[in-house]
Amino acid sequence: MIQKPQKLQLSLTIQFAVFFIIVAGLIYYYFSQKFEEEVLDKFKFKAEMLTKFLEQNPQFFWANKIEDKTQLIQLMFLNDVSYLVLENNTGVLVDAVNLDKAEEYLYVAANDNDNISFDETIYRVVLPVNQDNIQQGKAYLGFNAGTIATELKRKTLLTALFSLSILLAGMVFTFFLSSISFKPILKLISALNNSDITEQKLLLSKFKNNEVGIIAHKIYEILNELDKSSSEVNNLNEKLKDVFRDKIYELDVEINQRKRAENFLKN
Repeated sequence: MIQKPQKLQLSLTIQFAVFFIIVAGLIYYYFSQKFEEEVLDKFKFKAEMLTKFLEQNPQFFWANKIEDKTQLIQLMFLNDVSYLVLENNTGVLVDAVNLDKAEEYLYVAANDNDNISFDETIYRVVLPVNQDNIQQGKAYLGFNAGTIATELKRKTLLTALFSLSILLAGMVFTFFLSSISFKPILKLISALNNSDITEQKLLLSKFKNNEVGIIAHKIYEILNELDKSSSEVNNLNEKLKDVFRDKIYELDVEINQRKRAENFLKN
């Protein structure tokens, strides 16, 4: 059975463990989000080069099809874009480059929380296309991810390991600190568990002048008072025994005298 100080120490460790879990979780969330945002910003910067080209060529939205896409394809090649899909404000497909590939990689699923494709080869981005501060539609772009997904996973894993190390270090530090904090209490309980009162008093008198030491000294004073009271009670008992013994002797003498007097009168 775990003693109360050990239970308190365990409870304190668990309480601080919850705190360190929250801290570790926040660290992991912050840095993992930061890494993802850095990657997203990198591809958004590339995507903006194409959206600016589209904004300068609004015919992509009001013409049925643009036959000459040479410049657009060259721009896509320079920025390592695998596909491009244009939609107007009503969600109608306007034009596309490599539409089959875009559909294969589910271009419509692109959002801030799900940018990497299922096979981790395409990084999906969706941006609005504006003209004179009026949105004309959306551009869905798929970039060749390369080693981005692997690098992002590696950074996320390192962040998780770092957060876990903080959690473990925090718990070990808390347990060590609580062990030091509860050591005087354990020492006090050990002294009180001693069956020899003289040994108890000797152990209690050795405590330092701190919070636990004040309690130990108070207990020491109480034991002293109890010891004195016990001695006084013992002395009183001895005195009472002597008094009773004298009285019983006197009564015994008196009874014997009466018996002798009665026998004398009968004769």
